[in-house]
Amino acid sequence: MSGIDYEELIKSPLDDAETVSGASWSSAVPGAAVGLLLGWILTLAGGEDVAPPTTSEATTTSPPGVAVTADYPPDYTELAPGVAASGSQVVLDDGSIVVAFTTATQRGIDPEEVAWPIGGSWLLESESGATLESARVVNGRFSPAAFAVHFPTEQSIGDSAFTQARLIERWDVAEISGSIEIPFREEPFAIEEPLAVPIGQSLTLIISRLELGRFLAAAEWQTTGAELGTTVQMTIRLLDADGALVGSYERFPEVREPGAGGMLEFSWSEPFPSDQEGAVTVAVDYTVGVVEAVPVSLAFDLTGVPVGR
Repeated sequence: MSGIDYEELIKSPLDDAETVSGASWSSAVPGAAVGLLLGWILTLAGGEDVAPPTTSEATTTSPPGVAVTADYPPDYTELAPGVAASGSQVVLDDGSIVVAFTTATQRGIDPEEVAWPIGGSWLLESESGATLESARVVNGRFSPAAFAVHFPTEQSIGDSAFTQARLIERWDVAEISGSIEIPFREEPFAIEEPLAVPIGQSLTLIISRLELGRFLAAAEWQTTGAELGTTVQMTIRLLDADGALVGSYERFPEVREPGAGGMLEFSWSEPFPSDQEGAVTVAVDYTVGVVEAVPVSLAFDLTGVPVGR
């Protein structure tokens, strides 16, 4: 795999275009996604399942004198409303094949406003007629414009060329937000029993552990009633007797795959040293992303996509 050009792999097809005013496509990938793609490759070698987060954004525009009329750049296929994807690299390794994709938002749409899918079920097809089913999709909330689909294989595929990857089920996320309040005594603080929060007709968020220190905090959570799993985000605020904000704990940036439970870690967001005097209430603001399966039939052409090892 040493022959893979990662800079080229994550490069937008419009990166070389000169900047002009006017309509443009936007992508949240380019330069900083190298670390994300390296994370995928390390996963193939038995490393971490989760790729490192990136936060950079880039906007690409049309060359001078060329009117942008298409919703997406050339060779991109719409993946979900407002976002399209294009195969960028096929990586072969013992026991698995990884297809890396980059995406672009629809012309004129803010990437922050797009409901990015978090995965799905894929089929990989080759010229020989072989079809492989995907095992998982690796992506991240902080770099949604780059993702990789993993296809396990028990036999060598030799030099067989891959013609297309087909998405047959997309995993969207429906977010439910809310807040709960509990009395705050002093730090260090810990809840004495789990908190069960009904957040839907059959969905419950359970906070089994909540510990607050002077500078750090941690929360463990589970959800019940979500067939395909959930993602959970939290912010913890300390309020005084009048409901005014004393300070808050912000979650450490991290990438989580959907599941039925997990742990979140936080740091005090105020400048050191922190002062929590006067706080009488803990407000836990949560956003639960419920994974929903959406049947689709989408084909992504892989003809001419580079293959590396």
